Amino acid sequence: MPTKATVAELGYLGINTRDVNGWVKFITEVTGMSVSPEADDDGTRIIRMDERQCRLLIQPSDQEDIGYLGWHVADEASLDAIASQVEADGIEVELGTKEEIESRHVTGLIKFKDPSGLSTEIAYGPALSSKPFYPSRPTSGFKTGDLASATR
Repeated sequence: MPTKATVAELGYLGINTRDVNGWVKFITEVTGMSVSPEADDDGTRIIRMDERQCRLLIQPSDQEDIGYLGWHVADEASLDAIASQVEADGIEVELGTKEEIESRHVTGLIKFKDPSGLSTEIAYGPALSSKPFYPSRPTSGFKTGDLASATR
């Protein structure tokens, strides 16, 4: 029996909110993550916490809830294998739209609903930022990327 493809990591999280500015304040003043200087066309703000271009997406909505979870896989072949596995379980899988792929800063993605109805996305090829990550507030002991596993 062939080995099943698996996700490598939680890649990003989409949060629906009536108060984007409140989330931006919390993210910058409490967590120390950085917020994109400009909003997407729909008002979504992109949040960084490491070398990745996108880890959180805070998007305007009439609901306060998780909009979607985005899991990363190693490559396109893994994405295709996961899509086949999910479809084999009787769950409808859709390809991400060009706009979704661009807003999540990935190379490709699929999406489906999990058993509880949560929008779940599987993506590959997360974009790295060309700029180093700097926390939005003073912090100590926080390391990202290859430094995260370095000894102190």
